[in-house]
Amino acid sequence: MNKDGIKKNYIYNLTYQILNLILPLVTTPYISKVLGPGNIGIYSYTYSFVSTFVMVGSLGIATYGQREIASVNDDKEEYSHRFWEIQVVKMLSVSLSMLFYLVFALCYKDYRIYFLIQIPYFLAAIFDISWLFQGIEKFKYVALRNICVKLLSLALIFLLVKTKNDLPVYIMLLCISQFAGNITMWMHLRKYVYVSKVAVRDLKKHIKPTFIYFVPTISYQIHSVLDKAMLGVLYQDNAENGYYEQAHKIVNMATMVISSYNIVMRSRMTALFVQKKKKEFEVNFNNSLHFISMLVFPMSFGMAGIAANLVPWFLGIEYGKVTTLLLIFCPMFIIQGLRTCIGYNIITPTGMQSKGNIVQVTSAITNVFLNAMLIPKYGAIGATVASVAAEGVVLIGYLHYTKEYVRLKNVIYAGYKYLAASLVMFFALSVLSNKFDANILDTFGLIMLGGIIYFVVLLLFRDEFFVTKMQQCIDRMLKRIRK
Repeated sequence: MNKDGIKKNYIYNLTYQILNLILPLVTTPYISKVLGPGNIGIYSYTYSFVSTFVMVGSLGIATYGQREIASVNDDKEEYSHRFWEIQVVKMLSVSLSMLFYLVFALCYKDYRIYFLIQIPYFLAAIFDISWLFQGIEKFKYVALRNICVKLLSLALIFLLVKTKNDLPVYIMLLCISQFAGNITMWMHLRKYVYVSKVAVRDLKKHIKPTFIYFVPTISYQIHSVLDKAMLGVLYQDNAENGYYEQAHKIVNMATMVISSYNIVMRSRMTALFVQKKKKEFEVNFNNSLHFISMLVFPMSFGMAGIAANLVPWFLGIEYGKVTTLLLIFCPMFIIQGLRTCIGYNIITPTGMQSKGNIVQVTSAITNVFLNAMLIPKYGAIGATVASVAAEGVVLIGYLHYTKEYVRLKNVIYAGYKYLAASLVMFFALSVLSNKFDANILDTFGLIMLGGIIYFVVLLLFRDEFFVTKMQQCIDRMLKRIRK
């Protein structure tokens, strides 16, 4: 099969992630002000349960399926057979989880209506086959689907969500648009997959591996969702949950740019490992490490520099506490970026997921323990501290188990110039931010100035990776101009 190149796939994925960054700049201020912190907190709280049930039903199929397809994607007949086996397992498991969820929703008196109207999320999970296209390195379909869904939901939100009473409408728009987007991906299926019969005995061999890849999914769910559920139970303040939800959303918007690259690399690294192309495997990982480091350090220190300027106009004055949460969240960019780089490029492709699971379980326990200790007294601040600490546990564990492939000195070497340039940028932003007002133009002005300072310092440092990539871009542009 003709694969799309890494750069092409990354451009598709990055285009979608950029849209993911832009659209919330429009919708988040609007929704925050129309619905208010209380309603945002209700959605955050109820969705935390919905997504947990969906996650349990989905097992670890998103990662496992992508790896299985990537390992044989030159054999259409073989990966077609594996696709149908894995998809049937997913359909059955998500359907079973949906039945348990219905019982839970009907027995839950508070917010019952909000639980019931989110059932389309389960249907969306059943028909989500994005893992297939990621496995065969055809990210075009995933990206185009996501872009269409985002634009449609954006239009409908502005048309239909007008007052605080429209929270049910807002929730329905989110889950139905996701379901509709996943259905559209089936239109492209016949082009890449043969129809294949599936026997019950063929399903059994996939169940155990999906549970192995299920553990990281649980850990992610704890980091991103259970915190909100525990906030709702232990602190019992919807506004506090709303603050945490919005801070977490801003962080996720930025880290999507990082994860989009790592997801693209996971399929390629799996294929290289299976084909025993050791040298190419090492070169690709080293490039990934440098690229991710070049992104995460300025993200971390840049957020610290603009948080106070961003929050008042982006979310509203009543969300002032989000500024504090963002400052605490800042190390998350570096920790999560390096963690996903190692996880997607080394842990999953090399089949070390069982060792990775030990780390994930330790992280999950750490997060729950710290949440239980900190949330009752500190609310959203406690949940934020717990999330950052738990992510740190994952990174340390991954470094420990991947010593054969990842040397600590190489990680430090890949990042020290980016750290130094980011510190220079941060101090400059700290001085300049006092002269800028809290509005969209001034915030973007700060971001542009920060970016210019960062890249100028990298040029002064003569960072080899940055200079090489920049020279390659200039050479391509000159070639196109000459043509």
